[in-house]
Amino acid sequence: MRTLTSAFLLSATFALLLGCARETTERTGTSSESGDGVDTSIQLAQRDSGDPLGTDLPEAAVRPDVTGGRDTSRLPPPEKPPVGDCIPAANATGHPGHNQGQKCMSCHATLTGKWRMTLAGTLYSDAAGRAPVGGATIVVVDSAGAKIELVTHETGNFYTSQAVRFPVKIVASRCPEHVVKQMDVRTGDCNSCHIEGSRIRLPG
Repeated sequence: MRTLTSAFLLSATFALLLGCARETTERTGTSSESGDGVDTSIQLAQRDSGDPLGTDLPEAAVRPDVTGGRDTSRLPPPEKPPVGDCIPAANATGHPGHNQGQKCMSCHATLTGKWRMTLAGTLYSDAAGRAPVGGATIVVVDSAGAKIELVTHETGNFYTSQAVRFPVKIVASRCPEHVVKQMDVRTGDCNSCHIEGSRIRLPG
C-alpha cells in the first residue's frame, strides 16, 4: 500500500512540474521576439483581433513621418505674422497699377503671365479712400507659413502673382505706423470687401 501511495504522489508531482514548465514557456513566447525579430505579442494581438496586417493600430503608430518627426498637415495658421516692429518706408518696384480701389481680381484672376494676380488691393490713409499710401510694406503670411512682402506704389496699389494658401494674416506697416489685421483673410480680392468708407488704411 505504501508503495502505491508513493508512486501516486510521484506521478502527481511530475505532472504538476510539467504543467508549470509548459505555462512558463507559453508566457515567455508571447512577450518576447521570435527568431526573425518580430514581437510575437503584437502578432498574437493582431491574430486575436482579426487584424493580421495591423491596420487597426492607433493613427499615431501608422502616420508617415513627413517633417522629420512632426506632422504639420493639420496645424492651424499662425496667430499673427512674425512682424513685431514697424517697417521703414521703402521704394516699390514694378508697375504701379491702375484703377485704385477697384476689384482687381475681377480681371486679374483670369489673366495669364505677370498680370495674373493671386492677391491685390489698395492702401489708403483714410477710410474714405481719398489719400493713397505709397512706400508701405504689406506682409502676408498664408496658412502654410509662407511669407510674402509687398511694397505699395504711390497709387497705394499692391499685388502678387505668387501662390497663396488661404486663409492668410496681413500686416500693413510704414514707420511709425504698424497695423495688424486681426481677422483671417479668405480672399485675395481685398478691394471687394474694403469698399469706399471701409478702405484698407494705414493712418499717418
